[in-house]
Amino acid sequence: MGQLKALLEWEGKPLIKYQVEQMKLAGVQHIHVVLGYRKEDIEKQLVNEDVYLHWNERYEQGKSTSIRKGASHLTDDSVATFISSVDQPVQARTLTQMVHALKQTDKSIVIPTMNQRKGHPLLLARSKFDELLQVNEETEGLRHLIQMNEQDIHFVSINDPSILYNFNTIEDYERHRREGKKQ
Repeated sequence: MGQLKALLEWEGKPLIKYQVEQMKLAGVQHIHVVLGYRKEDIEKQLVNEDVYLHWNERYEQGKSTSIRKGASHLTDDSVATFISSVDQPVQARTLTQMVHALKQTDKSIVIPTMNQRKGHPLLLARSKFDELLQVNEETEGLRHLIQMNEQDIHFVSINDPSILYNFNTIEDYERHRREGKKQ
């Protein structure tokens, strides 16, 4: 990407602040932010936010290490958790729809879809927390967890193109930013 994704501007604020704001608007009570590369720059953006910050000293070993770090801080009163990457901004209304879907199903994983395409973030019920602690790069992280739990997945159709966004290049970011302004 060539830039720190968390600090890219999204709807007038850095992506990390946008994500935290949307989680709060959706009623997420405990927001855990796992930091790695250039953590100090991101911490500055979250100084006045009511979030828990966790340093993943092993971030260079892959995304799975950050997922495990975050999962290790889930509390006994947590009933579910979103797994969300900073470069995949999603609106509060989408998060709220996912929470509602989890409450309405006996499944333990909610995945948003649009036009039959799987999106993000993932929403996992408490019964999957131990499995989050086991994800690793060798088994392709969350992909393996999903493959091993296909019977526990509830797909919820959501009319929100942002569930498909992923900023791997500056071109991806610019394209999705233009698309988002049209919505």
